[in-house]
Amino acid sequence: MINCIKACLFITLLIGNSFAVANDVQLKNNWLFQHGDSPDWSQPSFDDKPWETVEVPKLLFQGHNTPVKGWYRIHFDFQTSNQQNLALFIETIRHGDETWLNGTRIGGLGETYNAWDFLHTNPQSLPRLYKIPDQLLQPQNNVLAIKTNVGFGAAWGAMFPGGAGITKGQVVIGQYDALLEKVHKTTLKIITLDTVFAVLGVIEFVIIIVLLKTALGPVPEFKWLLACSFFLLLGAAAHDINYIYSIKFISANLAMVTAMLVLPYTTAMYFWSQYRDIPGKLITVFSVIWAVNVAVILLPNISFELKNLCWYLWNLQAVAFFFYAIYAAFKGLIYKRIGAYAQFFGIIIYVFSIRSQWLPDDFFGHRNIQFGSIIYRYALLFAYFQQLTHIRMDFKKLSIRIVDITDNVRHSIARELHDGIGQHLASAKLQTNLALHTEDKDKHLEYVKAELERAVQGLRRLINGLHPVIIDQTPIKGALETECKNIEKIYGISTQLNVTDIDLDKRTEIHVFRIFQECVANAIKHGLARQVEIQLATKKGYVFLSIKDDGVGFNNNVKQEYRDDGGYGFVSLQERITLLNGHIDITSNQGTGCHIQIKFPAAGIAA
Repeated sequence: MINCIKACLFITLLIGNSFAVANDVQLKNNWLFQHGDSPDWSQPSFDDKPWETVEVPKLLFQGHNTPVKGWYRIHFDFQTSNQQNLALFIETIRHGDETWLNGTRIGGLGETYNAWDFLHTNPQSLPRLYKIPDQLLQPQNNVLAIKTNVGFGAAWGAMFPGGAGITKGQVVIGQYDALLEKVHKTTLKIITLDTVFAVLGVIEFVIIIVLLKTALGPVPEFKWLLACSFFLLLGAAAHDINYIYSIKFISANLAMVTAMLVLPYTTAMYFWSQYRDIPGKLITVFSVIWAVNVAVILLPNISFELKNLCWYLWNLQAVAFFFYAIYAAFKGLIYKRIGAYAQFFGIIIYVFSIRSQWLPDDFFGHRNIQFGSIIYRYALLFAYFQQLTHIRMDFKKLSIRIVDITDNVRHSIARELHDGIGQHLASAKLQTNLALHTEDKDKHLEYVKAELERAVQGLRRLINGLHPVIIDQTPIKGALETECKNIEKIYGISTQLNVTDIDLDKRTEIHVFRIFQECVANAIKHGLARQVEIQLATKKGYVFLSIKDDGVGFNNNVKQEYRDDGGYGFVSLQERITLLNGHIDITSNQGTGCHIQIKFPAAGIAA
């Protein structure tokens, strides 16, 4: 009977030990953390009572003048006698680590680094699986110590994208073989995600170079679109797949921080090159400050105090750059530009993803920025494909308009030559023949002179219709004054012109003059206006043209119909404003006249 009891107790103890080994021991509570680095912190005898208690998993934060390295420590019990084939599993820890158990180093991936040292290649969020030597664990008061990097500089927020520390999942001690399967699954997921992001990035880069450049031509923002794509692709060099397969053509840390520092600037410049709503000189100043900050942060052998200062200045600029990008994208919505909704959606998602690692939960293994950047890049591509679709849909209509305009111009020139200049020349010929065959030659020669003068005037009128010669001879202010006098003389209306001193290139002046002519002609012909007020001025890097009349006006709701009914004047007006990167606003109602306001950047016209 006693032997049976002993056998049962032995079996129970054996089963209990088996469960103790088979069941994973999770290390969840009572984690401690301290910024800094000391060899003593790896030893179990070190007194860590003053250390801060932290939650694991959770992102760490880099503060001002705090060391870039730090140590986790946790005390735990492990009640089992069978310590064979055990391992420590850390599901996600960002960047390099050194892991110690009871004073013995059991593993580590990557390298820990000093402040502002970017010449390293570390994993981003790989799982860790470190074998535990037999009999290293004790029944009570085991000490696990993990050294890692919190940031790359001793300044507030000087951290790599995605954060630092034990950021997700479990810290477990269990059977090596069972945990190895978890590591393989997690690593396979990481490789898959990184490959997908890298392939999508390469495809987007190729589309920009091969398709968009050919289809759209030299658009002003193209080089900045290409720069954004390149640096986002460079950031992919820091993905875990590069560490796993030892792809070290460039330091992963350097690639990541370079992309991080450059992208706010290239993003802002991409939108600025489309709107040019900030003076170029101010952009040059911002660019120089940004370049100096980036150079100081990246270059070695520069004092940490200066690097910290430049880091804070860079942060202020980065916030300003992203706010401007959002503002410019929103302005595209107001101007109803083709593709503006896609651009606005993309930049909002991208900016949100930059800070989304601080949310309670993450997605795609803290690949928030990679995910956001892919959405942003393909949203921009979608915007351009919308523009291409719009161009394709309007190509036939535009071709018809061009042919019709050409025929109308030819018909107008022919009519002018036949009914005007031709008649005067025919009359001059007749008078010349009479002068040759009659005695009163002086009278007929006077008629010849008068008819030739009328023919010359008609020829000048025809040339001026094809190209405003006066623009070549005088600045825009003088040209508008002369044209207003001619309009008053021909049509008998009153004009009021207010033009400030303005310096525009000739191509822009021609566009402004033609827009003025078209708007005033519409006011007289369609609006039956008797008074027209014209204002031309510059303000904050923009040119403002305002034309207001007292005519019969029209219903704003039918503007779209007027635009598409074959009326070439409004089409020409829109095309010129588009070339100026500008915006038109028309305010009118029946019986209240019409007010046209045009705004475009003073930096010049689109190529």
